[in-house]
Amino acid sequence: MPDPHERRRSRTEDTPRPARRTVLAASATLATAGIAGCSGDSNAESEPTETPNPTQTETETTETPETTPTEAPQVVATNIEFVEENGDEVKDLAQVNIQTSGNPQPDAVNASINGQQVGLTPTEDGFVSDTVPVNREGSYTAQVETSEQVETEQGSLEDTAEYFLTNGPQFSQREDTPGIIDIHLEPDQETPGTLERLSENVLEASVKVDDQEQNIQLQKTGDEPGYHATVNAYKNSEITEDISIVLNQLQDFKLAEDNLTAEATQINPENKITAEQVYKNQSTESVLTEEEIENLENYQNGKPTNLGQLIKELNKHADATRRQLTKDYKTITHQDLGINTDQIKAIERTSTSGENYTAIFYRENTDTNWKKALAEAQSNKKTAPEAVLLPGEEVNPMDFEAKRILHGLHDHDDTGNVASIDFEQMAGIIDNSNTEENLSESEWEENLERGDKYNDSLVIGETPGDIEIGYTPDVRGYLGDIIHPRDGDAAKELELIESATEYLHNAVPEDRYMQIDVAETVEEGEELIDLEDGNTMYATTVDEETHKENVMEIYDLDDN
Repeated sequence: MPDPHERRRSRTEDTPRPARRTVLAASATLATAGIAGCSGDSNAESEPTETPNPTQTETETTETPETTPTEAPQVVATNIEFVEENGDEVKDLAQVNIQTSGNPQPDAVNASINGQQVGLTPTEDGFVSDTVPVNREGSYTAQVETSEQVETEQGSLEDTAEYFLTNGPQFSQREDTPGIIDIHLEPDQETPGTLERLSENVLEASVKVDDQEQNIQLQKTGDEPGYHATVNAYKNSEITEDISIVLNQLQDFKLAEDNLTAEATQINPENKITAEQVYKNQSTESVLTEEEIENLENYQNGKPTNLGQLIKELNKHADATRRQLTKDYKTITHQDLGINTDQIKAIERTSTSGENYTAIFYRENTDTNWKKALAEAQSNKKTAPEAVLLPGEEVNPMDFEAKRILHGLHDHDDTGNVASIDFEQMAGIIDNSNTEENLSESEWEENLERGDKYNDSLVIGETPGDIEIGYTPDVRGYLGDIIHPRDGDAAKELELIESATEYLHNAVPEDRYMQIDVAETVEEGEELIDLEDGNTMYATTVDEETHKENVMEIYDLDDN
């Protein structure tokens, strides 16, 4: 099988043309000479020789006219090429051009392409053959036969050319979403348009990712030539490099074996974006003075033994703006105080009203369970510690307002303040208030879409690009329980946050939406956490239509 990545044309170089045979006719000249007579008398004087009278003696010369040298018929070169029909720029026809000299007769020259006889039409330089449809990739050979009267130069009776629609499938790993692998199939530069015409809008193929087979379609790439598809190589929190593709044969056209299958190369599993990387990218420059840092380092005798109280103290030093609070907690704890991320992690969250707050996961050492505190930014440094709600704290009506607001985020009796991803609580409020009945359909949809903007706060930091996170109704009750600051499992929540963050950054392309769902058996997507009832919460990607359906259904208690 010829290498499809090298275009080659095997022809023998022309050798010097042999001397033409020339027939010459010799010229003959006829002449007559006079002869002098002698006296019989030896004493007689010699008499002058008499010049013949022209009228008496006549010399005749006959010239034979020169003939023009005649050239023997000869085949000089044979060339096979691929041409289009009627100027449509689709080169799917094979044709032979035969260069001759000496004007050989048409019946003295025959030609074939891959053994198939083709008719010849005389041209100014020789002959051109009828065309033969190209129906496969590979070698196409033209052969010429001549009669005995036609001479040939060495290697002039055969020519071979390679025909390929493509260079075969090519794989590339995305830099911003390294678990997404792009598959490109570009047409060969010498055959423009042919691949598109033969395959119309899509190419069917099967792909194996880590030994799991799936059918895909390679779509036309807009105005650019060729076809494109993507596959998700992110599985079990890792990026696999074990990817292969098999293209289906085109209708009435056979692809070369080397162009039919391909294995992915240059995919680096180490390019995975980790939750830790995303978390650290959210830090900012320190907002503290050297004196403030020194005072915090000496807090609790220089070795914090009560991280809950330290978190309250840190709220004095964080920026008063809500959007900055989470970043300041990260910077102060990790950069200024040197506390590792395996003891404290600050995650930004949003309420259904669009207000930002911070969920702070902490543990005294790596052998203890995670706890979760909630914090709200405050401009008053004296009261700032009271704007932190620790998991064991009770709240009464006389407590600081910020603390009561944080408590109300997960209190079903407080209907004016709800955490954005506590869908069950919000759905109950909507159901009891008859909100949907009081709005037109378009107003209701706008209301839900506005609230959906805040539902991306499950993951660390902001979602990249225009990617959004959606949830099926099956997630509703589970998620509300998981994120509850007192009744929830903080370790399970943190596991969910980190695994969802990694899936988002590694496996969700910009033209798709991330979806969180629950199932007993996960058939497609990435498992995020195991639930206590034996089900699994998992992530997958969906299109815009499915995402919008989820937005409409997540707050509808009748949709389970």
